[in-house]
Amino acid sequence: MNSRHITFPIMIVFCWTVCSSAAYAAGITSWSNSRTSDRTLMFQVKMGEKITFGVEAKGARNYHWTVNKKAIENNGKTLTWVVPKDGGIWEIHLEVSGTGDTGHIEWVVSTLNKNQAPDFYDSFTDRKYAGDRAKDPWGRMLPKWSIQNGRNEYMSFLTYGRPVPDHWWETPRNRTAKPVASSCYLEPPGGQFGGHVNSYLFAKHKAWFGTWKFRFRFPNAQRRLPGGWCHFCVIPTYGRGYFYLPIWYAISGDGHHYFRPGSTRWGMDYYSSFKLDKQWHQVTIIKTPDYYYYTYVDGILQFRRHNPMTQWDENQMWARLVRYNPAKYPGDTVCLDEFQIYKDRFLFPAKGVKVREYIRNWTYKNGKFSPLKVEGIVIEGRGVRLADVAKMVGNPQIFRYDHLAKTAVCRRDLVISPGCELIIKGETLNFVGPKAPLRLSVLYGGSIRIIKSKVAAKNGYFVWRFCNTANFGFPLSLVQKEQVLTPLSCASLSTVEIRDSRIENSAGFFLESPNELYLTNVIMLNMRAIDDGDYTCPKEFAPAKSYFKGPKSFQLALNNIYVKDMEISNVKFTFDDKPLRLVFSLNRQQEKWNLYDINAGGCEFVLKKGLGMDWKKQIEYYPADLGLVNCKFLKLAPEKGAKIIPKYYLDVRVSDAKGRPVSGANVTVENEVDFTGFPPENRERFKVELQEYPRPAKCKILRWYMSKSRTVTGPDGHTPPPDDLKGTLILSDYVVEGVDKKEFTYRITVEKDGLKKVITGVNPGPDWYRPDPKKPTCTITAVLGNGGQTP
Repeated sequence: MNSRHITFPIMIVFCWTVCSSAAYAAGITSWSNSRTSDRTLMFQVKMGEKITFGVEAKGARNYHWTVNKKAIENNGKTLTWVVPKDGGIWEIHLEVSGTGDTGHIEWVVSTLNKNQAPDFYDSFTDRKYAGDRAKDPWGRMLPKWSIQNGRNEYMSFLTYGRPVPDHWWETPRNRTAKPVASSCYLEPPGGQFGGHVNSYLFAKHKAWFGTWKFRFRFPNAQRRLPGGWCHFCVIPTYGRGYFYLPIWYAISGDGHHYFRPGSTRWGMDYYSSFKLDKQWHQVTIIKTPDYYYYTYVDGILQFRRHNPMTQWDENQMWARLVRYNPAKYPGDTVCLDEFQIYKDRFLFPAKGVKVREYIRNWTYKNGKFSPLKVEGIVIEGRGVRLADVAKMVGNPQIFRYDHLAKTAVCRRDLVISPGCELIIKGETLNFVGPKAPLRLSVLYGGSIRIIKSKVAAKNGYFVWRFCNTANFGFPLSLVQKEQVLTPLSCASLSTVEIRDSRIENSAGFFLESPNELYLTNVIMLNMRAIDDGDYTCPKEFAPAKSYFKGPKSFQLALNNIYVKDMEISNVKFTFDDKPLRLVFSLNRQQEKWNLYDINAGGCEFVLKKGLGMDWKKQIEYYPADLGLVNCKFLKLAPEKGAKIIPKYYLDVRVSDAKGRPVSGANVTVENEVDFTGFPPENRERFKVELQEYPRPAKCKILRWYMSKSRTVTGPDGHTPPPDDLKGTLILSDYVVEGVDKKEFTYRITVEKDGLKKVITGVNPGPDWYRPDPKKPTCTITAVLGNGGQTP
């Protein structure tokens, strides 16, 4: 890790106001606290300590006290407060009003020591952001902020998604001004300006990974303004290109929130709204060394996404506030406060397990969603293991773990909370329940990793429960009073990793829009088809709900939210009571997906078009492609607009006239029917940068295979096997769309040392299927020197 000093810019939009450290609010003449018995405003305290805060205020009639933005029932000039018995930081704020102007004063106290304290902290308690500043509770000088004036094309988020006009910064509607900190928090300036008013603040820090925190408030909540809204963004990481900034962005007019580096392939551009009120809200952003960002609002997971543009990170932080026409709309403003940065510290929810109710689904009735709650073993935190679950539950009648056998017995639903993680590695998990099946529930943004393990139901079957169109997630939009449905409501944003494992007696594996999916070397034994979803919803969501209605054994939907990574290879599916339908709903705009080495001999592959929703909540359908490489199946059923392409590994053996293997021979393959549409390919996966905007904006996305028409034989005279990802060749057998089918044949040219052999009409087919991908079942033999060939 490079430890160089990093510039931390925080961008905020405000008007010019001069902050004075001496004039502490009109009417407030003195202040004190019983802990230091003087005018000190920031200091350390002990748990359980009783402290009295007080002021003298000329002409005061009302005293409004808050602790960490929560109102206290006290209208006196003193407040006696007991320090909570846990580690933390508390802001005690007093707003005084009366015959004079409103005045503000606050104290900041903490039970944290210097090692526990945030590496960067500012709550603007001294009502300043620059110049000579006070010291924080740990005796450190508060950060000195600087102001960015003038032009800066990186700040043009007002027109995101639209062409940015030339010289937009010169228009009279966009003004740059200094922020106001006189209320002990930042806010836009007063009402002398028309149009948009912008302020930008910058400070310095050294964090590359870690946790960022801040609070925001829209005091006038939902009022819509003609031509614009108050809004702000906080940018924990700065990039050098247009729209490269990973920003957390909120606007007051409709409650839309965004988190993006400037590309819909990565960002939270899926109308991720929740209705704002007039209260303060806390945002937590965690950036991990694997370049995942987690964002929380008031402790509820909002977004979990990988940032593909790691090469642009510069360890900077910006914050910005924008106010629309303060002269005309003086009540519409935005406030920002309490910046905290914890370098290399990731403040996820602590590990914990409780037996309690959780929200299994949502039912819509009389214009409102109501939660369907059931009891389960609910996991919090990351890196939780089965032994942790047993220890924290503390009841072997509910969850038992045998340390010698590394086997767990679960008698309740096992639930992974939003953003949390369960790891099962080298272990066995058995669900043993009553007549009703138990659920393995991975809630919004949760992760489950099953490595070299077994998960099974010992009587009946267990049910997979992921967030999807039939089981809504995105809790932030549904737990509030004014519920909002968004495309994120249908997304899981989960990581599901199952490797070298065995899954027995399960049903309802319906995963939609994950971050990552890995199924490699897995046996899915005795699967069943069930419908565990709820299909009640507002009318605009009814087409999406009905699109996914019906029994499901295994179903994967990758729609308009791009995945970070996906691999399904060497998986065997078997069914219990009747043949399985393996259903895929994909989006060709993301990529043409391949599955590898799937043994589903008794199963039907169904391919549906991808389904998504735009920002206007209009349903969209996307063409889909699915390649089945070396797969065994019973039937293919793609709908119109969806293409399934069975493919097989090619094995060519080149020998001389005496039958000896020829190494180093060039083997070139051409599709004789559709050379450009379905060329040969290999198994190499690679990343490519795509430009998405008129200005230089690029975003790395993952593509799954690349075309390759030429390879070279090895010492045994054969073309490379599948484990040589770059060298192996894969040929499409045919493509089927609806009822239309197109077969392919191939021309193979073998050359070495001036000798050449051409073989035409090579026709891949089911007899090329390899139960063991390393062992060819059909070999094309090319003999150099006498013109002979043997299929």
